[in-house]
Amino acid sequence: MPHSWTLADTIDLEYFMAQDQGDDPRKLHRRDRQLLADRGAPEELGDTALLSIWLAARRKKPAHDHPPPGNVITAALSATFRLGAIIAAIAGVAAGFGFFSYSGTTPVNVFYFLALCILPQIIFMIGAALLLMKRMAAGAKPMGQPSAGYHYLFNHVLKRVMGRTGTPLAGERQATYEAVLGLIRARGTRFSTLLGWRLAAQSQLILAIANGGVLIAGFISIATRDIAFGWQSTMDFSIGSIYRFVQLVSLPWSWLFPEPVGHPSLAEIEGSRIILKEGIGHLATENLVSWWPFLLLSLLVYGILVRLLIYGAAQYRYLRLNRPDTALPDSRLLLRRLRSPLVSSQAPKPEQARGEPQPAIAQEASISLDTSSPQPVTMFIAMDIEQEYGRSLLDALARRHGFAPIDTTRITDGPDHFGAGAGQTFDAAVSSRAGLLLAEAWMAPIGDTLDLIKAVRAGLEDEIPLYVGLLGRMDYETGCPTPVAADDWAVWRKKIGALGDPFVAPVVLGSAENSR
Repeated sequence: MPHSWTLADTIDLEYFMAQDQGDDPRKLHRRDRQLLADRGAPEELGDTALLSIWLAARRKKPAHDHPPPGNVITAALSATFRLGAIIAAIAGVAAGFGFFSYSGTTPVNVFYFLALCILPQIIFMIGAALLLMKRMAAGAKPMGQPSAGYHYLFNHVLKRVMGRTGTPLAGERQATYEAVLGLIRARGTRFSTLLGWRLAAQSQLILAIANGGVLIAGFISIATRDIAFGWQSTMDFSIGSIYRFVQLVSLPWSWLFPEPVGHPSLAEIEGSRIILKEGIGHLATENLVSWWPFLLLSLLVYGILVRLLIYGAAQYRYLRLNRPDTALPDSRLLLRRLRSPLVSSQAPKPEQARGEPQPAIAQEASISLDTSSPQPVTMFIAMDIEQEYGRSLLDALARRHGFAPIDTTRITDGPDHFGAGAGQTFDAAVSSRAGLLLAEAWMAPIGDTLDLIKAVRAGLEDEIPLYVGLLGRMDYETGCPTPVAADDWAVWRKKIGALGDPFVAPVVLGSAENSR
């Protein structure tokens, strides 16, 4: 049976890929292929199925004492939703019985019900429609991101359920909470948008449940008691204006329940007006009971059906977004490792080029990525880096990590090399191919370095990844870079994550110190 991708899968995939960043690619390749050893030919599986199998295997062997966060967070969100739904149902029923209570002397005020239960929902519906039209007129996606309030709401709910940082929690829950918040910060808009749509859908369903409670309580009250309805106001509303408003509100069901069933007639509206000093003794019963179908139908349409439609739209958008994004750099690297067979190579010792150290990694026997499926890239190399490390070493490092340099752009003047319009400096072949920008890991990524990353990324197409290949200091005795320090790796990950571009990812070219 095909695996259905869940929110827990999305969270855990990001979580495990974040754990793997900076590890030796040969070690990761060997581990990932061993995880799939009894799963048949991974080359024949689709991306989602392959990632699902890998996730199941990784969950059985977590790298830390605490469990992966996916199931913990989704269980917490589900529990919060169930609690909210129960509270909404109870509150709705209580409010319904409270509003439709009739002592026999004072009729139920129709205006009061409309102001509290119907008008806010009509205003919400109109606001949502105007926002949708505004986005479409601006050329944006009709359903791009939910309100920022949902992002705040998710963080608030997460803190409530998992606990606040610094409070005495069980180690598992605290570590899980911090891991998920770290993922949200690292993935930025995409991850918070996914979670926002989930909360948007659930909040609409909770509100529909609350309105359903009011509707059920109202129907029971009307069916079991003799209730009178009327309207009164200090403001001098004309009978005609109230009638036109009622006609407008009842348009959605007027084809099925016309006047006087779907809404009161002009005469019934006039006959149900309550004047304080006159009481209700002179008012006709048929006028006092003419309002209840209109009130219940208004609540059904605007309080429940509209909410369910918005729920369906938000849930659809959530399901569309909740799938593995195989265009992201980390996902591409993982899928390449999973589909590339393990090969053992013993390269012959190359001849030493005069004045240029040869890469030791090209001389060693190792388990490495199958070179039959490398990712074509354009290498972006600063002139001083090429002189320091040598072109043959840089090419070997790239190939070792599953990249196939197709073209090279040499950078002579930092970000100014590309001028003001970076996107106009790359031809179609370069802009549609992944990029590999080489950088020295011990040089802090600030100022010109970040500007250079932005300039190169601007020259690539929207969903084409840019890998920032981090190099350790050159060791001339071994002819290879030294391992990238854990502190340097952490700084680069933080700075690149702060760019807010999920298609820019740091990778370590060579070995890295264990940062966990």
